[in-house]
Amino acid sequence: MTPRDPLVISDPQPRPVPPDAPVTHTRAFCVAWAMATLFHQLAFLRIAQTPLELALSVVAFAVVVAPRHALLFTALLLLQVAEVWARAPSVSNHWWTSLFVALTMLAALPSLLRGGAFRPVDWRRRFTPALRGILIVVYLWGVLHKLNADFLDPQVSCGVELYDALRTDYLPFLPRNAGIAWAAIVGTLAVETAIPVLLLIPRTRSWGILLGTSFHFFLGFVPYSVYYNFSSMLFALYLLYSDEAWVARARDALRARIGARALRGLTALALLLLLALCVGSALDGERHRELWRFLPRIPWAIYGLLAIGAYFRFREPSFAAPRARRPWWMGRVLVAAYLLNGASPYLGLKTETSLAMYSNLRTEGGRNNHLILRSTLDPTGRLDDLVVILASNDGWLRARSRDDMGLLWFEFVDYLARHPDTRVIFERKGVRERVERAGDDPRFGARVPRWQRKLIYFRPVDLRDAQRCLH
Repeated sequence: MTPRDPLVISDPQPRPVPPDAPVTHTRAFCVAWAMATLFHQLAFLRIAQTPLELALSVVAFAVVVAPRHALLFTALLLLQVAEVWARAPSVSNHWWTSLFVALTMLAALPSLLRGGAFRPVDWRRRFTPALRGILIVVYLWGVLHKLNADFLDPQVSCGVELYDALRTDYLPFLPRNAGIAWAAIVGTLAVETAIPVLLLIPRTRSWGILLGTSFHFFLGFVPYSVYYNFSSMLFALYLLYSDEAWVARARDALRARIGARALRGLTALALLLLLALCVGSALDGERHRELWRFLPRIPWAIYGLLAIGAYFRFREPSFAAPRARRPWWMGRVLVAAYLLNGASPYLGLKTETSLAMYSNLRTEGGRNNHLILRSTLDPTGRLDDLVVILASNDGWLRARSRDDMGLLWFEFVDYLARHPDTRVIFERKGVRERVERAGDDPRFGARVPRWQRKLIYFRPVDLRDAQRCLH
């Protein structure tokens, strides 16, 4: 008698497992990951800005149409890695996370290719534990970064500001008072804590997915910024916490309820809408930028409601433990690297792409507002080397001055090295300096080494007493 796996919750009435369940689950994940890529491209209007962007968009769409082809999905991952690296360091948090996800999936390939016949199902089962770990790390730092004095201050909290943006632009009937402000703050922390906890417990895993899809579906409509790209990435990772048999049974139930032909028709209509948005934003994106950033919320509404409806209507009592090996050594290394990436603000390594978006976190410029991680390491001496812009002929620098935002010396040097004709008056360590032409000053003659510029990125520093809601 084999020992019982303590993580597998037995069902008193076992349901039949469709024979193609593993394949269906693998294809569903491929489609979800390609959809996340397309939502990212649409959100930033990068459908065809460069040949690399165009290739990424075309291959992502091809994967949605034909998810059974492993080579096509591999090409999508390779293009994604190349595009993130080409655009670094100016990438969003979810796109930086996508880099780690894509690298993890690619790193799982070599050992399977050495084994002879390649099966996409084995590939997906191999990278699943590591990607589950990355998803938990997203929430770990997402919550931990928010435990600071300014996120808990209703006057400047991002939780309140996002609620106000939704109320002002879309739902003016929503109430606004001190109690609601605190509810937005506490509710954000409670939900973002509950999701990973529910995911880690097999008996509550399906509720964790349902809560996560509902919460991030809602965030996809908040007009403060574009969030459906981040949410769609999480939707794909949630699939890796679902049971293989559940995905196939949900598919069969949908076919039975609305008919296989109608399901294919709806799918074709959705794909045509997505294609029309891609083509339209590529041709006219810059002329009507806000419109093309808004329109993807229509397919996002359809996509999100289908996901929430499927998880709610066909929810299992529990999702079984993953049928996958433990993370292999490279998977563990990448999860550890991603965990370290989130700790960067406290290690003095960087402040952007570290999952601190919209958290009100401040660790630089001589001020740390975190309530627990009060000590900030600064091995390079960069965090306290702050520059205050007083005047400049450069529009971007003038905007930083107008918004009461300073720059760390690391970022200031690199910016002036890339803009040698800049004139600027600035203050550093209490000393005011005037530079008539940056290219003539030896301090700004050389750019930061390329590898450092790709990996290290410090955001502008808020010069006001309270940390405002910034990315």
